[in-house]
Amino acid sequence: MSNTANSTPPRRTKGVMNATNDELEAIVSSGEGLAGWCALLVGAGLVTEAILVFVPLSTLEAKVGAFVTDSLIAVGVFGELFFHKRSSHAQSELLRRSDLKLAEAIDRADQAMLRAEEAEELAWLV
Repeated sequence: MSNTANSTPPRRTKGVMNATNDELEAIVSSGEGLAGWCALLVGAGLVTEAILVFVPLSTLEAKVGAFVTDSLIAVGVFGELFFHKRSSHAQSELLRRSDLKLAEAIDRADQAMLRAEEAEELAWLV
């Protein structure tokens, strides 16, 4: 199996390709919103960590505080990447469908132009 720039894991491609356009648009919309919430988790983790620097804490409290803030940041980054990738797959499928429809429309327009030229040639012969 070749790994080209357009290849995606079969599991994801199958799921996205079977989705309706409305479902794909919902995936894109919800993915962008959820990625935004995950970015807020990262920000909250960083702000909390900055605040904890100025608060006198015992060793255990400092360790727990570091664990909590690092966990917020890690979950936020993972969520941003996950939801962005999910949205990106859906957007790619919407673009692929749009390109396919455009190619079909251009093909039909070319065929119509050929038929019009043929009709014009026949009109000159008559």
